[in-house]
Amino acid sequence: MSDTRVNGTNVLRIEDCENGHIKISLQKGNSLISCQPVPFPYPLTLKILKKLTWYLEEYLSFPYGAERDKARKVEKEMKEWGETLFNQVFQKCDFDPDPYFLYKEAAKKGLDTCELCVVSEDTAFLMIPWELLRDPTPGRYLAPLLRGLYRQRKSKEIGGNPSSSTFRILLVISRPKEKDIPLQTVARPSIGSSTPSEKICRTGGAASSHF
Repeated sequence: MSDTRVNGTNVLRIEDCENGHIKISLQKGNSLISCQPVPFPYPLTLKILKKLTWYLEEYLSFPYGAERDKARKVEKEMKEWGETLFNQVFQKCDFDPDPYFLYKEAAKKGLDTCELCVVSEDTAFLMIPWELLRDPTPGRYLAPLLRGLYRQRKSKEIGGNPSSSTFRILLVISRPKEKDIPLQTVARPSIGSSTPSEKICRTGGAASSHF
């Protein structure tokens, strides 16, 4: 599986092997380096996902009092979850190249020259919050530093009926932590002259500052 990317961009892939294992590969130009599959236990429990959902979807509706203390605790835990996920993906192994080596190789010229692609046919695997990935050594989330992070099915097929008269767009706008802007000042111009059935998901600056 190869992609045409901007010159100088590396593509680091996390591929679901569908047997409790993942395979990490790195595409640098026309060169593809892969390592053997490694075990990958599901990293986040239902309890963790509920906490994360509360933080991203409910907290900002009332960010006061005890809720603020609860949010600070979740923010601290997010770092731990992200580092656990990182260590489960980019493992240090006794074979060469191992997943961690490929990550370091991809980051050698800066993460801004690297894209992270998650590949699977399993929706649950694709829905893992990969944006939580956090390198524990410098203590940094990968998502805001990468050139791009995206999910992709192995078949590259897009579901849905292309002949349908309704075309839906999900526009996600990250709200700034301070000096917020009026609702729809971004959404309306982006949609332009089209008339889709739109759904706007408001996320808080607190969340975006941690990813």
